[in-house]
Order: sequence, then structure tokens, then C-alpha cells
Amino acid sequence: MDKKFEPLFEKVTLPNKVELRNRFVLAPLTHVSSNDDGTISDVEI
Repeated sequence: MDKKFEPLFEKVTLPNKVELRNRFVLAPLTHVSSNDDGTISDVEI
């Protein structure tokens, strides 16, 4: 692996103290069908 990609695989701690094992994340794909307050809707379930 190219050295320039190594930081992608390092642990990172977010401001709320959650620790991620690497820097690969996926945003929620069903956010458009959640309730206005961000809670899960029947459509998502």
C-alpha cells in the first residue's frame, strides 16, 4: 500500500469521545425518510 494512504487506517477520536477504527464512514442512506426531529420513521423500519 502507498504510504500516503496510511492515515486513512489510523484511529481517530471525535469531539464526543467516540473512537473510529479508521476514517471510512458511510452517511445514513435513509435520512430523507426520517421524522423532522431526526428520529426513525415507520417508512425507515
